Amino acid sequence: MVKMAWMIKSRMQQNQDE
Repeated sequence: MVKMAWMIKSRMQQNQDE
């Protein structure tokens, strides 16, 4: 479950970069 948390955070950061 914890992995999902950092996975979502990583995706959110990537979306912001774009």
